[in-house]
Amino acid sequence: MEDFIKDKMSIIFSDFINNVEKEPLCDLKSFSFKDGKLPDYFNPKHQQLFLLRYFPAYLCEYKYLYEKIYNEAVLSDYNVLSIGCGCFLDYHGLTFASSKSSKLIKYTGIDIIEWSYNNIFIDSNIEFHQKMIEDYQFPETVDYNIIFFPKSISEISDEGFNIFLENLKKINFSSNRIYIISSNRDSFFKYDEVRYNRIIDVFRYIGYNCNKIKPTQELKKKEAFCYFDKHFYYPDNVKNYLNTLHEKCSEFIKNNNSCYDNCGKLSRSPILTTNYISFLFNVMER
Repeated sequence: MEDFIKDKMSIIFSDFINNVEKEPLCDLKSFSFKDGKLPDYFNPKHQQLFLLRYFPAYLCEYKYLYEKIYNEAVLSDYNVLSIGCGCFLDYHGLTFASSKSSKLIKYTGIDIIEWSYNNIFIDSNIEFHQKMIEDYQFPETVDYNIIFFPKSISEISDEGFNIFLENLKKINFSSNRIYIISSNRDSFFKYDEVRYNRIIDVFRYIGYNCNKIKPTQELKKKEAFCYFDKHFYYPDNVKNYLNTLHEKCSEFIKNNNSCYDNCGKLSRSPILTTNYISFLFNVMER
């Protein structure tokens, strides 16, 4: 996993530096998750900054969640529906979690954006659909046994989410055991949980049960990712660059000063600890 992270981060970081050198960084000031905002994922620099800040941490977190399934050793194969899949980071979390297994992996990823870096993360097991989840035409019968939301459940519009729930009711699920997992955005976990519980209600409606639904969980021990997972890696040169990102802006270099007081907000450390991990993890059975 360490080599995987090194290779992908090197490509993304090189592209990001090239873009930073071309123009001022004003558009990156809107890169935020505060107050319900989202980065502009259609903007290549936003995609790059997102991956540079979060990719190693999210990969490690998703690996941990899939390891919970792997350790239960109940499924004969892994058939994943990933909603808001981005660059398929949760798929790779699954491959690393199940690296000692020969079980088949099938993965269907749905996202409204085809990320510029899908090409470096794509795999033969991945089937990708560029659609809003409410527009996705589900097959009449599906054999998904894992439904995964990689920090995406709150990013679906209210109307779209309602349509998605109605569509779920019409699907014939052939699997008798389905894991429903949501990796939550820390500041939105209550909203995420409300939506998640509505999905659980739909599965109860179509004949699935769960003895006890577990609420949002967090790790009891907060620690650096390098202690949480010995295969975690984050390059120091990228960390140092992001910590002083506002000083890399062409206008800062030209004037030896920021244009505005809020330019310093461009500089932020990547996620290097498990402090923000929160998730919902339940199994529906019939």
